[in-house]
Amino acid sequence: MRKHILPFVIFIACGLQAIAQNYHVNEDFNAAALPTGWTNDTLGGSYGWGFGLDGASSAHAGNQNLDGTSMAFFDDDNIGAAESGNHVELISPSFNNSTESFTYLEFDYNFRQYSVINDSFYVDVFDGSSWVRVYSVWQNDCGDYANCNSFPHAKIDISSYANANCQVRFGYFDGNGTGQYDYGWYVGVDNIEVYSPYPI
Repeated sequence: MRKHILPFVIFIACGLQAIAQNYHVNEDFNAAALPTGWTNDTLGGSYGWGFGLDGASSAHAGNQNLDGTSMAFFDDDNIGAAESGNHVELISPSFNNSTESFTYLEFDYNFRQYSVINDSFYVDVFDGSSWVRVYSVWQNDCGDYANCNSFPHAKIDISSYANANCQVRFGYFDGNGTGQYDYGWYVGVDNIEVYSPYPI
């Protein structure tokens, strides 16, 4: 009988490890609005991040999103030439992970780049004194909503930036092109999780 107990205990411990996480941020944007405590900053242009089912309303028919639910997005193509130099940031509430050994950031996203401008999608973490770039994309990944079979998922170890006022921000910059090249395509972000595993 005893020889069967140890494998059972190990099995239960592994299961607890899989779900035992302290969530600092857990946002799916399903309310289709700016979540409480989040900041929608417009650093260039007149438009901020949008929230809803359709992240590419002028480029494709139907609702374009990552998993059939609302998300955060910036559709530079929909704004068009009316605005140039669009630069937006979506900033999470602050959280205290100063005593955590490990902290991870995960999210789903899609970025479509316009090849003739320097548009980009990036992610920064506030380390208590300054913002640190932890992720950036400047080429299609996955790109065209209509032709993507599997959207990218990022998992980033942000343990080294732990502090009492940690934050995460997601940014898009259209490259500030000129003439017919003054706007890009789009980016979408969903299912953002920042968590620290509980020690077992």
